[in-house]
Amino acid sequence: MSLPHGPGPGNPEPTLAREAVLHGAVVTPALCGPLALANWAAQSGRTQPSAGVAALFSLLILVSAGVGGWKAQAKAPEHPLPNGAAAAAAGYLVVQGLGLVIAGVSGSIDLGTVVGVAYLAVLMATCGMIGAALAHRRTSGSPDPTNHTPGEPR
Repeated sequence: MSLPHGPGPGNPEPTLAREAVLHGAVVTPALCGPLALANWAAQSGRTQPSAGVAALFSLLILVSAGVGGWKAQAKAPEHPLPNGAAAAAAGYLVVQGLGLVIAGVSGSIDLGTVVGVAYLAVLMATCGMIGAALAHRRTSGSPDPTNHTPGEPR
């Protein structure tokens, strides 16, 4: 699979498209916001949070970042990876920004929380890139992997 490269000597145009990033950044929190609230509701009132419930919601939130990247790629197919990453990270930071404001008002914010949000923003950006790469591969007319000559590499 060949993906377009970013700016460089042979490609001076910018790679981020505002419309693509905004489109994906709206889709991501629309999906991960309700999931985060559902996770909070499922875990509230427990003395010991359920690791299984947390893992399930974490996986679903990462998939929502992939969907945001997928949607961003649709608006900027010439530069899918940076737009997918920026869209997913921006959408995640919208949701977490609200959470950080609430935590700051309640006085329960610390350095670990901020570092965790930054780390998870990178993870969400990675999932956005994966979603954008999958969408790019799907729309770029890749050859059918089931149609190959025996003995040739796939």
